[in-house]
Amino acid sequence: MKRVLSWSLLVAVSFLSACGLIASLIPDISVADLFGLDGVPVTLTASSSGSLVGQQDTATVFGGVFDETVPDVDTSDFPIDVSPSGFSEDVLLGATVTMTSPSGSDADFPDTLTVVSASLDVTLTDGSGAPSLPLAFESGTISLALNKDGACAGAPLVCTYTVSNTSIVLINIVVSGVNANTLETIFTEGGDPNTVSGSAAITLGTAIPVDTQVGVTLQTSGGTISF
Repeated sequence: MKRVLSWSLLVAVSFLSACGLIASLIPDISVADLFGLDGVPVTLTASSSGSLVGQQDTATVFGGVFDETVPDVDTSDFPIDVSPSGFSEDVLLGATVTMTSPSGSDADFPDTLTVVSASLDVTLTDGSGAPSLPLAFESGTISLALNKDGACAGAPLVCTYTVSNTSIVLINIVVSGVNANTLETIFTEGGDPNTVSGSAAITLGTAIPVDTQVGVTLQTSGGTISF
């Protein structure tokens, strides 16, 4: 009896190990615009608490909201009976940033502005209305230069900046564990399309007029589904 039990245990362990090995050998699947954020325009305004914004002349933190749709994921390349272990995608800044200020002058906008950090709060909701998955991400310290394209002009004043390096990652979206299970449900079941909404924010190294509206476009490098 002991021998039979030992062999049964060995077979079970071997089977579980084989399953893990098989999962580890499954290649990642690339999905363009996995989270529906590629090309999304966001208008950022000065972010602060209480009435402080109305009492100050300049600000460094600017944030804004978005509300988009994202389709379900094509599961035809998914392996049978193996669920994804993670979803990931890099969020970048589009090539052009515009600054619009009713009160500012050209001198208020330096030749180079630097984005020193960014944040992204995003909620994905199935097209049927549930489930919903809120996620929050912070960039840590970055250094992304925005270079001014000539003098600002117009009324209100408009300044155009070019992003020096559009390959610098603002936010690395990584979803794993229980959240990956929920996201799989959103992307593969229920209603289609799904909604993706939330807010994005950047922090500048130099303060600019508080009434500035910062126009940015989010870009993504293409998503990855891992097993």
